[in-house]
Amino acid sequence: MIKLIENYIDNLSGVQCNYITLQAMDEELIDEYYNSYINYSKKEQHSDALKLLQSKKDIFGVPMVLYMTLALDIKIEDESSVVDVYDQIFAKNRGLYDRVVLKTGVHRVQEFKEKLHCISKEFAVWMFRHEAEKAEITETAYKKIITEQLGEERVQDVLIGSYFKHCEGMNTSSVCFVHRSIYEYYLVTNFCDKLWENEESLLKNKKEFAEFWVSYFQQGVITVTICEYIKHKIKKYFNHDKEKCETFFEYMEDVLIYLVDNGFSCKETPTNELLVEKLKREGNCFSNYIILFFLNSGYYTF
Repeated sequence: MIKLIENYIDNLSGVQCNYITLQAMDEELIDEYYNSYINYSKKEQHSDALKLLQSKKDIFGVPMVLYMTLALDIKIEDESSVVDVYDQIFAKNRGLYDRVVLKTGVHRVQEFKEKLHCISKEFAVWMFRHEAEKAEITETAYKKIITEQLGEERVQDVLIGSYFKHCEGMNTSSVCFVHRSIYEYYLVTNFCDKLWENEESLLKNKKEFAEFWVSYFQQGVITVTICEYIKHKIKKYFNHDKEKCETFFEYMEDVLIYLVDNGFSCKETPTNELLVEKLKREGNCFSNYIILFFLNSGYYTF
């Protein structure tokens, strides 16, 4: 028996075993969950807040997301997306990292919360490049990332984060995020953070932007969710300015033409790589680009 998350498996008829499909909570269950939490936490009840949560059941129908939203007093607005919610939950200040406390004072995790944020992004990138379908990271890989950032003695400190868990199954020591959407969020956050950090050079030099894109997306497959997260991050960065967003995507269309003319390989590609592997990488990168910008044929709609 296995558990499947609704909308993450394209063809359920291909599953050759018994399975349970996990679905989001409906409005009634959100109401029950909300009132149970209010009664337990002794917080003030707000009917307007409950109605807003119920109106966005695609986001808050996930129990873990709903719990973190309530526990951290996340501000929700009519236009809020799951990206906006996660931006607040995983904020470096007053977010989940600051939630780890002791009765005696500050927990040691809070001392390296910025590094923990970076580690989480690196975990997501590794998953995308090596285990995109499973969205998990091996023990060897996660220990290496943590050790490079914080030292070997901090490995267990990082893993006590409430949004990591050990993967299910026999003889596995891999780790994953407690929900796939968190993995996708950190992947997109890492990509966009690096994009905006180097905005001045990347948005003026098509060659540099092309190399930046290829270095990220030669491996792994961009999903619909990842597309939506990237699009939302871009809109948010430009303050939902339609003209700026359109200019950005027009530039990326120019980059696509550059990539078609010059190829989808990057300087990190091994020179002795077999031709079939090289073509596979370039084809995958091209596919990801097409998926991102032409998936819904209305990507200029802001």
